[in-house]
Amino acid sequence: MVSNSVVVAIAVISFSIGVLLGRRGARQGVVSSGAVHGVKLIEVPPRERPEPAFTSLGAPGAPAPDDPELRGYLQRGQLIDAIKRYRDLTGVGLRDAKEAVEALRRQR
Repeated sequence: MVSNSVVVAIAVISFSIGVLLGRRGARQGVVSSGAVHGVKLIEVPPRERPEPAFTSLGAPGAPAPDDPELRGYLQRGQLIDAIKRYRDLTGVGLRDAKEAVEALRRQR
């Protein structure tokens, strides 16, 4: 008879291997739902990120001052959408984007 700790160890190892193989496969392509007899891979290009914007002081993370979409989100109070748009425009991290959007909101 096999002890419970051995069964748990095998389950953890199997799960870990599955996760690692799943991540490796995710980088290679996406499985099409139209595949009938086998797996059909579709090449997916990497997501393009815009170059970070720079202020006159040279600090990264400044929003485009004339971005109407960002201004619209701020005017409507949609902070999450504004943070997402700010990140798309500048390429900064979540914390920096949140702080910058809150600063922009306070200025208006």
